[in-house]
Amino acid sequence: MREKLDSRKLVMGNMSMHSKVVKEKVKKQEEQLSNDIRSLLVAGTSLSAASKRLQDESRSLAGERGYGQLRTLQRVFRTRQQYMVSQVHMLYPVRVAIGQAPEQELEFFNNSSNSGNGSYDDLFCQYFHACALA
Repeated sequence: MREKLDSRKLVMGNMSMHSKVVKEKVKKQEEQLSNDIRSLLVAGTSLSAASKRLQDESRSLAGERGYGQLRTLQRVFRTRQQYMVSQVHMLYPVRVAIGQAPEQELEFFNNSSNSGNGSYDDLFCQYFHACALA
């Protein structure tokens, strides 16, 4: 009977020790989960703020000063640029010569440089004429 009682005490001691170990593991897991929940709350808050900013930016793109307005302004700008190029072309007509021989190019450069500011004007007009063709 004494042996039986000692064996039961031993089993109870083992179970008590095991329950203490399990209790410590549960406590550590609770702390870990608590930390994870806090970090998820912080991440959720920052995600919510980023989502709100994204929605605001999306609304601003779709709004009065949005992407459509930008495209309209770009189209107006291109039209005005083409008009200005055509006006410059009317003031300074440029003869387009494709495939000139190197001697002719040198002769053109020498003639235009002798006239003072002519090379700059010619290059300016050629640039705008090339833009008008584009």
